[in-house]
Amino acid sequence: MHKLLQRQLQRYLSSESLSHLTDGWRDLLSAVDQAYEQADVDRQLLERSLDLTSQDLILRNKELWSDISRRKHAEALLAGQKRVLELVARGVPLSETLEMICRVVEDDSPGILCGICVVDSDGQHLRLGAAPSLPETYSRLVDGLPIGPHAGSCGTAAYEAKPVMVSDIASDPRWEAYRQAALSHGLRACWSTPILSMKGKVLGTFAIYYQQPQVATVESLPLIEVATHLAGIAIERQQAEWSVKQQAAELVRSNADLEQFAYVASHDLQEPLRMIASYTQLLARRYQDRLDADAKEFIQYAVDGVTRMQTLINDLLSYSRVGTKGKAFEPTDCNGVLQRALENLRLTIQETKAEIMNDPLPTVNGDMIQLTQVFQNLISNAIKFHGSNSPHVHIGVTQKSRDWEFAVSDNGIGIPEEHRGRIFVIFQRLHHRHEYPGTGIGLAICKKIVERHGGRIWVESEPGKGSSFFFTLPFLPLSEGGQPNGNAS
Repeated sequence: MHKLLQRQLQRYLSSESLSHLTDGWRDLLSAVDQAYEQADVDRQLLERSLDLTSQDLILRNKELWSDISRRKHAEALLAGQKRVLELVARGVPLSETLEMICRVVEDDSPGILCGICVVDSDGQHLRLGAAPSLPETYSRLVDGLPIGPHAGSCGTAAYEAKPVMVSDIASDPRWEAYRQAALSHGLRACWSTPILSMKGKVLGTFAIYYQQPQVATVESLPLIEVATHLAGIAIERQQAEWSVKQQAAELVRSNADLEQFAYVASHDLQEPLRMIASYTQLLARRYQDRLDADAKEFIQYAVDGVTRMQTLINDLLSYSRVGTKGKAFEPTDCNGVLQRALENLRLTIQETKAEIMNDPLPTVNGDMIQLTQVFQNLISNAIKFHGSNSPHVHIGVTQKSRDWEFAVSDNGIGIPEEHRGRIFVIFQRLHHRHEYPGTGIGLAICKKIVERHGGRIWVESEPGKGSSFFFTLPFLPLSEGGQPNGNAS
C-alpha cells in the first residue's frame, strides 16, 4: 500500500516537493499499509474456514433438515396429544377418543395401521375400541378376541401384561390360530403393548400393524408409550364415569326401596301395634278387679313396649323421608326458622326455665321445615341434657370463606371424646331412656338434613362444662339476600 501511494505521488509531485514531506506523513502512510496487510491476513483465514468440501456441505445440510424435521414431528405429536386430552376433558364417547389416538399415531408414521382393544367386563376377552384404518372384515374378526398365551399379539400382551412385538406374523407361533386371518388381509407384523391403569391393571391393548415384516426399533418406543398412556387416561375416565352412573342408579333403586319401606312402616307395621296396644289396654280395664299387682305391671310393660315401638317407627319414617320428601330449596331467613323452633319448644323452655340467646342469623338457601327441625333438635338436646344447672343455650354464627358456620352451645353435662362419633349414628344412645327420654335418632336426622343442604355437622365438648354443636350451610348470593340480619331473642 505504501509503495502504491509513492508511485501515485511521484506522478503529480516533483522530487523536490516529495522531499519536503514530514515524518508524520510518512508514519501515516506506514500505518495504512500495515492495516491493509492485516486485513489481507483476516481474509485468508476466512477463506480457509469456508473452504468446505462438497461432502461436508451435504452432510451439514442433512443435519439441518433433520433437526427441522424432528422439531416439526414433535410439534405435530404434541398437537395431537392436546386434541386427545381435549376430547377426554369434554367427555366424548370413548370410541371417538380412541380413534383420535390411532389417527394421531398413523399421521405421525405413515404406512402403519393402528388398533386399540379394551378388556371386556368379563375380564376374559378384548373388545375392539377403535381401528380406523384396519380392514373392516379383520376388525370384526378380532372383536371379542380371547385373552391368553397364544392369542396373537394383543391377546398375549393382555395376558402377560407386557409388550409383544411380533416382527413376522407368518412365522410366529403366537399367531398360529389367527395367522390366516391376518395374512389374508395383508398384515405381516404386529406390535402390541398393554394399556395399564394407574394401579397397573390391564385395561386393554394398543397395536401397530405393518404390511411387511418389521422389527421393533428403539426409535418407535416413545410414540407407543405416548399412545398407550393417552389410551389409559381415556379408558379410566370412561370407567370412572360408568361407575358413577352405576352408583347413581343404585342410589335411585335404594331410595325407591326406602320409600316402599316407609309406606310399609307407616301403614302395615303401625296397624298391628295399635291393635296390640288397644287390646292390652282393654284387658286392663275390663279385668281390672281380677288382676293382681304383677299382672297390672306386666300389662303396663306391654303397653310401654308398643308405645316405644310406635315411636321408633315414626322416627325411622322421619329419617327415611329427609332425602325423599324434602321441599325444594329457597332463600330462607334463619331468624324466622329459629323462632319457629323456639315456638315449638315453648312449653319445654318454660318448664325448665331455659335461657335462649342468639346472634343475628343469615339468610340461606334451604328447606325451611327441615332447617327448623335441625335447630329444634339441637336446642331440645341442649335443654334435655342440662344437668343440675338451669339450661343456658346460645345460637351463634360465623362467616367462613365459603359458608356459614352455625354453633348451638350449652352448659350441659357434655360428651366424652370417645362417644362424639357415635351420637350421629341412628338409634345410638349414650344414656338409658329412664335417665333421658328419646330414641337416639334426632342427631342422625340433623346430620342427614345438613348433608342434604351441602354442609357438615360435628360437636366439640368437655364433660361437665357443656357442648357446642357446629354445622355449616353454603352461602346464599348477596343478590338473593345472603347477609346476616335479625336480632337476639
